Amino acid sequence: MISKVFKVIWIITFLMVCAVFFYAYSAFPDQVSLGFGEAVISKSVFFYSSVILIALFNGLAFTVVRFLKEDWKKSWFYGLLCCFHIFLSSTFIFIAILNSNERFDYLRLGPALAGSLILLVGWVLTIPLWIYFNRNTGQESA
Repeated sequence: MISKVFKVIWIITFLMVCAVFFYAYSAFPDQVSLGFGEAVISKSVFFYSSVILIALFNGLAFTVVRFLKEDWKKSWFYGLLCCFHIFLSSTFIFIAILNSNERFDYLRLGPALAGSLILLVGWVLTIPLWIYFNRNTGQESA
């Protein structure tokens, strides 16, 4: 049952990342800077690589979930995709602000970008911890 809740959240965050991506993409110049260095790619390369990345990870939701039998594993996978969407949204916002012609204090974006990365890494690390603690509790009851 909880996997259905996470599936709804996954769909909502998918729509969110698409909306943020298209909004940010509309503000990009012809050459998109990915950072403060010399990493510059064209707007179309950024668009298609982002669309492929989003489609690849969300396409996994239809294939991987069929192989997962337990409800908590499906929930974890949908939660992983939700965390990935939040990370991508904050990354798209950061790149859009970085490529804007306005003066902006980029240190203000640090907590949002770092927080979304910490959320993603923290969610990934929950699965080994879950397996470890369930293995230990299962041995004590046997």
